[in-house]
Amino acid sequence: MLALLLASLDQTPHSSATLISGVDEVRPGQVVPILLKITLDEGWHTYWMNPGDSGSPTQVRWKVNGKPVTGNLLYPAPKVISSEGITTYGYEGEVNLVTSLAPSKSLALGSTWKVEAEASWLVCKEECVMARKTMTLELPVGIRTEQVPVRAEVQRATEALPKSDKSAYTVYDLEGSFGLEGPATVSLKGCTFLPQQPGIVDHSAPQRFEGGRLILKKSPYLSKIPARINGLLLRPDGAPATTIFCVLKK
Repeated sequence: MLALLLASLDQTPHSSATLISGVDEVRPGQVVPILLKITLDEGWHTYWMNPGDSGSPTQVRWKVNGKPVTGNLLYPAPKVISSEGITTYGYEGEVNLVTSLAPSKSLALGSTWKVEAEASWLVCKEECVMARKTMTLELPVGIRTEQVPVRAEVQRATEALPKSDKSAYTVYDLEGSFGLEGPATVSLKGCTFLPQQPGIVDHSAPQRFEGGRLILKKSPYLSKIPARINGLLLRPDGAPATTIFCVLKK
């Protein structure tokens, strides 16, 4: 009975989470990078912003000094996880999610800037369970005039995020599939495209290079084709993944 009670109180099964500020004090109006570090038990995984065939992304409700605010999570490149005909995108071991919040310019010097994060994330192995944790940061509002240095761990996590490729990419609307085409200087042979939006492509279908295009089978659940399809381009040579922005052409 005691074991069952303790299990029911475990809000972060098979994982742990930590909230880390990028700075040790804030200045009014200065953007503060914040790291949400999720560590997973061996054999368990959690999910990217588009989880693929199943799963759900990490959700965080943010409050600053008691008031709800918006903080968009930035994800590192995920791993493609395939099992029994199901393909998902996620992380094993550890994942560092980054956001940025800006203290009000009207903050009084010497006051406290309090951030609260109510986080939930899905962890899966043979079965899936939801993990939840509420975390807080309390940082002094400083009077230093020089730029406050960013903590090394948060800086590394930020630098590890996929960089944006501003080159012109086009997605052609084909019969039953999309054709992704890049600029003449970029070969998509051997690449894998992970759309940020769910329900666009069939995640378990092989992606093939044909006629200078990466052919992506459409999702059977696709109801409306968006004007833009954005996502990650994973390269076969181990080069860092890049975020690309694709315009649709019929």
